[in-house]
Amino acid sequence: MTTRRISIVAAARDKITVDLVGHEYLVVPPKAMLGLAIAETGKNAGEDPAAMVEAMKDWIIAAFGKKEGPKVIARLSAPDDDLDLPEVMELMQELTKAATPDPTM
Repeated sequence: MTTRRISIVAAARDKITVDLVGHEYLVVPPKAMLGLAIAETGKNAGEDPAAMVEAMKDWIIAAFGKKEGPKVIARLSAPDDDLDLPEVMELMQELTKAATPDPTM
């Protein structure tokens, strides 16, 4: 009997410099699975908005890290900071594009 082996290696997730409403960060694009979880939570957010907030916080911590993530979350609540949810959503889209390989290459 022949033994076969399949080896799948994940591509490294490169760090990306991001200027987010006047602050520069070094961000690692979160794993796609986290994005899917947020999408699923968003679909049900009408029933549980608190779950959507927690999912967004999880994404921010995953992207910005345990040191900078809480600072970004605090910026979202600061009345004198222009960072708001639409900018974070735009960043999520841009990081997804940057981290997704081009299938035509």
